[in-house]
Amino acid sequence: MIIDRIMLHDFGVYGGIQKIDLTPPSTDKPIVLFSGLNGAGKTTLMDALQLCLLGSNAKCAGRNGGSYKDFLARSVHKNSKWGQASVEVIFRCVSDGVETRYRVTRTWKNAGTNIKEKLEVTRNKSLDKSLTENWPQYINGIMPANIAHLFFFDGEKIETYASPDGARELVSTGIYNLFGIDVIERLQKDLRILERRKINTIIPTVDKTAIRQKEKELNVCRGKIEQMVEKRAVLQTRELDVAKRSLTWVLEEYQARGGELRERREEIERRISKVQTSQQACNARMIEFASGELPLILVQELLLKVARYAEHEQEIVNAKALVKYLHNRDTKIIQLIQKLSETTDVADAVEKFCQADLEKQRQLASDNVQIKLSEADVARLNIFLDSGIPNLKKNVAYEFKKQKLLSEEMEAALLEQAGIPSEDSIEAILNKRQQLSANIALLENEIANIDSELEKLRQESSRLEAEINALWEKNAELDLSRKDIMRFTRHSKTARKILAEFGSEVLNSQINRVEQLALDSFQSLLHKDKLISELSINPESFNIVLRDMEQTPILPEQLSAGERQLLAVSLLWGMAKASGKLLPVAIDTPMGRLDSNHRVNLVDRYFPHASHQSLLFTTDEEIFGDYLHRLSPWVGRSYHLNYDNTKGSTTVSEGYFD
Repeated sequence: MIIDRIMLHDFGVYGGIQKIDLTPPSTDKPIVLFSGLNGAGKTTLMDALQLCLLGSNAKCAGRNGGSYKDFLARSVHKNSKWGQASVEVIFRCVSDGVETRYRVTRTWKNAGTNIKEKLEVTRNKSLDKSLTENWPQYINGIMPANIAHLFFFDGEKIETYASPDGARELVSTGIYNLFGIDVIERLQKDLRILERRKINTIIPTVDKTAIRQKEKELNVCRGKIEQMVEKRAVLQTRELDVAKRSLTWVLEEYQARGGELRERREEIERRISKVQTSQQACNARMIEFASGELPLILVQELLLKVARYAEHEQEIVNAKALVKYLHNRDTKIIQLIQKLSETTDVADAVEKFCQADLEKQRQLASDNVQIKLSEADVARLNIFLDSGIPNLKKNVAYEFKKQKLLSEEMEAALLEQAGIPSEDSIEAILNKRQQLSANIALLENEIANIDSELEKLRQESSRLEAEINALWEKNAELDLSRKDIMRFTRHSKTARKILAEFGSEVLNSQINRVEQLALDSFQSLLHKDKLISELSINPESFNIVLRDMEQTPILPEQLSAGERQLLAVSLLWGMAKASGKLLPVAIDTPMGRLDSNHRVNLVDRYFPHASHQSLLFTTDEEIFGDYLHRLSPWVGRSYHLNYDNTKGSTTVSEGYFD
């Protein structure tokens, strides 16, 4: 399918007639780029495309849960001369190798309190009344309304889909609609209704009354559930999510102003005090060293000389003591040798040796003793020189190093202390943070209360359904003579069971395809090419499990906010591929709230390949600068939506933002 043109006449903010050509000029330029400020009509243009083709089945953003006729009434331009509006779409489809051209024109007019709507469909330039009358069924074969959200979506909603609950809802809805499982469930419900109608012909009045009463209670219960689900959705998306985003911005501003340092004030001050204490202790030890043996390091060489000289003096003292003793000993030795020997040669030799040795000791003993250190003192001095001084140097070096580290730590702590903002400078942002945090707590508490009440209501609903079913089952077996009814209900139950099994088989057989296509899309979008190796979807809960290259599970919560948004885009992209429908893709606010890295991935890897025709509706803060430069080779057409405040209407001109 290729959309060639859309024409708006007094639709929404578009006054008068606006014609926009959408045909891509070539297959390698599939993108049609629309630019406009907020309120210029980007979302309105997307709504116009869906409204024209799908009518009341279109999920238009402007409808906002209201009735179809109210939406049509609101969509007429306020300055429309005749109180009417129209949307026309021209598109082409190829079937069995034959291209067919369609023109769909939807016109409506305010007629008092009523809306008159008219639809005309031409096929190959000829009005086709049969096609016009059966258009909803026909267009559903080309663009099924229940999967249109896979091709026409708001980038801002990606943030909602990025949460685990949002992703689960997106996948479950998409898969059920893609593979017709919703149709199977409707068939099961229709069979149950037929069963009850049959049984109703034989059911006693008293049980009919009980069933009607319980069905009434069940409808009331379901109504409450719907109201509470809607209330919860409003609280979540319009209040809680908005408040959380605001709090994120406030926290970022708070951190930018030094909020983290403020919260660590006591820790920083304790750190400074601790460092000061350590510095004082270190200084005290250095003073102790300086007042003790440390100064002796300055005269280490002199002490070595003193030690050597003291040892020499010990030799002198010993020599003085030995001289007299050796003289007497030598005399006795010589006398003894002279008595024993017949020759004087030995005696002369010994005498000469003794005289020489004695002279040596006499000369040594003649030296003066100046230092007069005892042997114990000399020993202590040598010990101090051999081990005391090295240990002292080591200890002093350690203290010096510790002092340096403490100084660096003190400098860093003082720098952090200097960065602590004053209370006055962040008072406003603190108040804002407090208000938002309190509001978020209240909203979360309110949502928790709603969830609790919803759980009770759902349990009550299940109980009522079970009681109603029990009454139907009971009465189905009352009158055995009504064998045809029994036979019908038995066959119907069998059919419902077969349908349930068939739906399960379809789901299990097709979900693997969605998993692989979504994984391929996610891997192509991630800038971390080796982060994810597997993506699986639980066919019962529709929870998504990711695995890394080592097959370790990665919960979606472990991904960054940007990666979770890319995962949501990948799920949409993967399911769109799985649908087998060659449809255009239209994205409002395509960048959402992605960071710069992930924006580049969308620009480079998604937008050019999302479809054979992609309509992007952007603000001036999304695709610009480098993003526009990267996307330009793929852009076939570009338009700017100009809103005129004086006229209160938007006109369309060619070109991007000026």
